[in-house]
Amino acid sequence: MQATAWLMTALAVGLTIGRCFIHWRKKNRRLRWDDIFNVAAAILLIIHTTIYQLYIPPDYNSQLHAMGIKEGLFVGQDPIIHAKFTVADILLFWLLMYAVKASFLALYWELFNISMRFRIAWIATAVFTTMSFAVTWVSIFWRCGSPKDVINLSKY
Repeated sequence: MQATAWLMTALAVGLTIGRCFIHWRKKNRRLRWDDIFNVAAAILLIIHTTIYQLYIPPDYNSQLHAMGIKEGLFVGQDPIIHAKFTVADILLFWLLMYAVKASFLALYWELFNISMRFRIAWIATAVFTTMSFAVTWVSIFWRCGSPKDVINLSKY
C-alpha cells in the first residue's frame, strides 16, 4: 500500500514537471494558470501522501488490534494527535481535489475563449465549484459540532 501511494505520487509529480517543462519551452518561457494550479496540486499531493503514510500505519495496527487480528502490535495513540492527523488528512485531501479542479477550470478558460456562451457556462461552473469548495471546507468543522469537540471526530 505504501509503495503504491509513493509510486503514484512520484508519477503525478513527474508528469507535472514534464508538463511545466513543455509549457515553459512552448509558451515563451511562461506558465499559465492551469500549470500553476497543477503544481499546487502536486505539492499538496506530496504533503498529503506524507501525512497519510505517517498516520495510517499506526491507525491500521490499532484497528487490527481492536479486532483481535494482531496481538501485541498496538501502538498507543494520543487522541489529540489522532484528531489533528484526521483533520489535516481531510483538509489536505479536499485542498488537493479542488486544486485539480481549479487546474481544469483554468485550462477550460483558455479553451473556451472562442465563444461568449462558453465563457458564461465556464463562469457558472467556476461559481458552483467555488461554492461547493467553501461548503465542503466549512462542513469539515461542522461535522464535530463545536470547535471544542474536534478531538471527538471518530464518534460522529
